[in-house]
Amino acid sequence: MKFLIIRTSVTFAEICVELKTLISERGLYVEEIHKSEYNKSYKKEFDIFIVVGMYAFNPGIDHKNKVFVGWHTEWYPEFYIGDRAMDLYCYRRFKKVVNGYDLILTPTRDQHEYLKSKGYPSLLITLGYTSSFDYQIEDNTEESYDILFYGKLKPRRIELVNILSKYFKLYPKIENLYGVDEKRKAFSKSKVCLDLKSGESLAFHWLRFSEILSNRKPIIAEFSHDSFPYICNTDYLLIHKDKMIKNIEEFLCNQALMNEMAINAYKRGQKYSLEKNIDRLLTYIEHLHFNSRKRLYRVIRLINATKLVKLDYENAFPYLPF
Repeated sequence: MKFLIIRTSVTFAEICVELKTLISERGLYVEEIHKSEYNKSYKKEFDIFIVVGMYAFNPGIDHKNKVFVGWHTEWYPEFYIGDRAMDLYCYRRFKKVVNGYDLILTPTRDQHEYLKSKGYPSLLITLGYTSSFDYQIEDNTEESYDILFYGKLKPRRIELVNILSKYFKLYPKIENLYGVDEKRKAFSKSKVCLDLKSGESLAFHWLRFSEILSNRKPIIAEFSHDSFPYICNTDYLLIHKDKMIKNIEEFLCNQALMNEMAINAYKRGQKYSLEKNIDRLLTYIEHLHFNSRKRLYRVIRLINATKLVKLDYENAFPYLPF
């Protein structure tokens, strides 16, 4: 089998590096490209396509003897609350591309169950420690800033950041924080890392958690619908908007607790690393590739793609995760 990893955003660069490394270590041929480089010639050359950031890439519906795996990196419509524009936007994107994937890698249990309930082929892969996220931060560096928060500054985040900046010293660069050297500096110079919701979604920010815990930094986060496998107030400090200043002040004054939570999250993340899940993933992909040559499998895929009915994959193909 020949693998092609398709990266849809710079945000997923480290995951793609990790995937490529783990797949190649198992003696399999693998390449990585940006979605803008993709053309039909790749479909002739490769057998397995793993798209990291599946919403931004439409694989089409019928791909004989080929397998398209989508790594889910955003939230499904039901997980947005009170944001009708975003709700409709995500729903349309979701419907447009989801039927083209033979397998969807889903990082959280709640979204995995959502996909299963809709009849989509989902495999739960929780992302823990990721070596490509480990920037080898400098422990002896003076921590000049109280809080590191990075991400897109949407209105809700701007409001919260403005409040926090009155009480704490925040790392100055928030948006477009990319590159190993830049991130190593940011993590090294900050005492704790903060996870803020961009809207009213209660979805778990698994990607940010993986990056922070891989650098053994204490995590402060708002409530998530399902943060499995991480436990609030054991692996990270749970805060609420109305009490966040008091909660963070107390946390910053307790170095022992900060160190304990950082170590707890790191150790739990090691149990759920991509390295520990890669062989399981490749086994599923191998079965998919085998079945992709069967006419029955392709017929079921095409019928399901009509969106009118969902046929039962599980009884026809018992070795698949559907």
